[in-house]
Amino acid sequence: MSTLQITEQLSLSTDHAASSYAKPVALFHGLAYGPGDEFPNEFYGAHAESLNWLHESCAQAVKAEALKVGLIHHPLVQQFE
Repeated sequence: MSTLQITEQLSLSTDHAASSYAKPVALFHGLAYGPGDEFPNEFYGAHAESLNWLHESCAQAVKAEALKVGLIHHPLVQQFE
């Protein structure tokens, strides 16, 4: 079991109760999201209102953030599909 901190508020973890069969879940402000879940608007911060039309899946948002910080090739990121 492991946890990967991607940003201060976003991580991937197989340690959370929502994770099953060693598949990671995204943790944002302590709440668990699966790859197909819609990410909450608060993830986008001040831009949430202008991006209201944009409803990324959690997997897309996590991969975009992982790319920004150089973690796109980490095994947990790759498993989060």
